Amino acid sequence: MFFSLKGNAQELETLINEALTNNAEIQKFESQYQIATEKVNEVNTLPNA
Repeated sequence: MFFSLKGNAQELETLINEALTNNAEIQKFESQYQIATEKVNEVNTLPNA
């Protein structure tokens, strides 16, 4: 039974990764998050005047 559960977990992980890769809505939010993170990093690197 343990092997069956492990196989199902691996299959679920594969399906989740496939959904993340192919879902345009998720990709859009991922891009927005990356842009926001880069902006925060830019602000944190500016010297205080």
